[in-house]
Amino acid sequence: MTPNQPPVSPDQAPEFRLPQRRARKTGGSPAGKVACALLAVVIGLQVWGLVRSGTVVQEAPREALGKIPSGDLQATAMKLEDRNLPLAGADAWRQYMNGTSLEPLEQAKILYRIGKLLLQSGQYEYAVANFYLAERLAGDADDTLSRQIAMHVRECLQRMGRYAELTREMADRAAPESDADTSLVGRQVVAQIGKDKITVADFDRMLRDEVEASINAQVGLSPAQADEIRKQASRQFADSQAKAQLLHQMVANRVLAAEAKQAQLDQSPDYRERLTAFADNLLASMVMTEEVVTRAVVTPEDTQRFYEANKDDYAEPATLGLAHIVLDSEAEARDVLARAQDEGDFAELAKQFSTDQRTKENGGRIGQRLTKDASGIPGLGQHSDLQAAVWAVAAGSVLSEVYNTDRGWHVVKVVERTEPVQKSYEEVKGRVERDVREARQHEVSRQYLQELFDRHQVKLYPEAFGMTAKESGEATDQ
Repeated sequence: MTPNQPPVSPDQAPEFRLPQRRARKTGGSPAGKVACALLAVVIGLQVWGLVRSGTVVQEAPREALGKIPSGDLQATAMKLEDRNLPLAGADAWRQYMNGTSLEPLEQAKILYRIGKLLLQSGQYEYAVANFYLAERLAGDADDTLSRQIAMHVRECLQRMGRYAELTREMADRAAPESDADTSLVGRQVVAQIGKDKITVADFDRMLRDEVEASINAQVGLSPAQADEIRKQASRQFADSQAKAQLLHQMVANRVLAAEAKQAQLDQSPDYRERLTAFADNLLASMVMTEEVVTRAVVTPEDTQRFYEANKDDYAEPATLGLAHIVLDSEAEARDVLARAQDEGDFAELAKQFSTDQRTKENGGRIGQRLTKDASGIPGLGQHSDLQAAVWAVAAGSVLSEVYNTDRGWHVVKVVERTEPVQKSYEEVKGRVERDVREARQHEVSRQYLQELFDRHQVKLYPEAFGMTAKESGEATDQ
């Protein structure tokens, strides 16, 4: 997920509860001293990277900063926060911290504050870096700060869609305190091809690339839909066996590709032809995706109008509850039908005469209810005359005819009937949004292709396949 994408809402993101790990002490710890010594270097590199990427404002000249009292820098930083200018506020806090002598805990609190501002502006990776630095500096001096840092690190990873990394973060915080600076899980080797090693972190990155490629191949996905795909992949590959199978597949692909290159198959005409075809398909998909995303804009008003125009599609359908008695011959069926119509107890007749062992003890009741758009009747199969007949009578009615199927002769009763129930817009809003988005994407795709056909003077002659004019028109419309 890029920083400019809308954040994942709490109801869309998976629930992870991070057990709190005791922060490590910094007082006499060599790791803490190293962290403090390197802090200025790390922050300097971080700022340089952010400035180069255009994500924060340029720092003021050092000679100018020397003339500004630290209290004024602090007031400026707070004012920028108050004006909802998070990137500028983060830079101002960094300038204040670099120009002021502060205790480690105070530095940690400012780094935490910078991390929150970067999170607010969507700079999730840099936010996590500041949170981790704050955690190292604070040690166990402030439990509340440690809990807040853990919570915000989790939020950053969720918003980036980094669910595999979030799982490792959770495991790291749940692990007992140790002398190690960080968890070694991510650096564990899971495969080796010659001298090339693949670590857990490498595998997570490869898996993430596969998932993102799958998302990019699906035109017009909303941010929420894309994140749901990420969460599904995370759930699917949380299982060790699934991970092992995917790792085997990835390694096999690398080995096969290396073997093909060694055999110079990548120099063959066949490879080049296939690569050209693949490149054309990829480029076509990319330009169509970009065009659809740009044009297929759906507003709340569009969704509401679509619902009003298609209300019947968003109603609970009418249903029937059926019971039947199955017999071997038409004569037997007509005899039982006469008994049922003569005020006989249908359930008792089913128990006494039906050959259907699955339903007879339940009074002939068929477990699955019938809807009007069903392609067949549960327990009876497809029978157009019977389907029309059951919808033509009221609940409690025994059909006046017997019906033959490959299972025997049936005496049928409509036990229950429910009428359609219209769903309100709010009840089906999510489904309507998906439907209208798909309809709009289809319309945009068709219009864009027609524009391109006109611009490139495309002419199609499907009649050459022996099609009629009507058939050729239908083919080009699809």
